[in-house]
Amino acid sequence: MFVRTCIISIFLAVLNQVSALNHTALSLWCASVAQPQNSSNMEELNKAIVANPRNPDLYISRGRLKGVAADYKGAITDFSKAIEIYPKATAAFFDRASCKVKLKDYSGAIDDYSKVILMEEKNYMAYYERANLFFDAQKFKEAIWDYSYVIKLYPEGTAAYFNRALAKTELKDYAGAIEDYTAAIKKDPNPGMAYYNRGLLKNKLKDNAGACKDLKKAQELKYEKAPAAVLQYCK
Repeated sequence: MFVRTCIISIFLAVLNQVSALNHTALSLWCASVAQPQNSSNMEELNKAIVANPRNPDLYISRGRLKGVAADYKGAITDFSKAIEIYPKATAAFFDRASCKVKLKDYSGAIDDYSKVILMEEKNYMAYYERANLFFDAQKFKEAIWDYSYVIKLYPEGTAAYFNRALAKTELKDYAGAIEDYTAAIKKDPNPGMAYYNRGLLKNKLKDNAGACKDLKKAQELKYEKAPAAVLQYCK
């Protein structure tokens, strides 16, 4: 069984290269670490919206507060209002997509990420999130295309290499997946999972020595699933 990575590498990119990113990409990071909804802030935003009902930024700010409070429908309403006022509000499309994912409206989320991409061709966060949704929908070719574009825009990251390897594995492109895991291993400060997955693929290709070497490396790096695999494949 292959184990999928998360978005941590992309978030690290946000932290390390804020100056190179637009506020759309940064907004998801901000939302993920935000404090619980502050009622006084919400009251202030409500008053501000009454006074300035055509200000899209106010709706985006209120939508994010609602999103942090898990009021995803309310957040979507506010993001949609911001888009109605300013149709090029990419931050609103991006954050609305995130809320749609929470509500399992995956096709709607893909549509919103696609709109962000149309307006901001180099927004690799949007490509990455859309790729993950394509992957979950088992549209692996589309996922590979998006992960490839993330790599083109941000080759220093590891998550896109890792997840592209998973998509290639689903399409039985084991050699291509091994190449991606190798790239991820070179960039990831904790590559135990990548060694583990690469070892399993080498075993599929009858490279038993290479598989055992990778699995033992994963075990050395304390990847939790590695010991059982070493016992199974390294005899």
